[in-house]
Amino acid sequence: LAYRKAVNHLIVENSDDALVNLDERGIIRFASAAGERFTGITDLEGRHLDVFFDPLDAEIVREALAMAK
Repeated sequence: LAYRKAVNHLIVENSDDALVNLDERGIIRFASAAGERFTGITDLEGRHLDVFFDPLDAEIVREALAMAK
């Protein structure tokens, strides 16, 4: 189990893909380092997923999340 956790951590922290974990409202509970590099925001936890998108697309993001429930 410890080995699996270490491998997962290594992948998440070194991936070029923005990996996020969201709650049911679209609030970011975890964001990988790539997500922070992508947005330029150093503390993404507690923010809404729409920080990854243009503000003009915020409503589309929220509608997509609502449909995914």
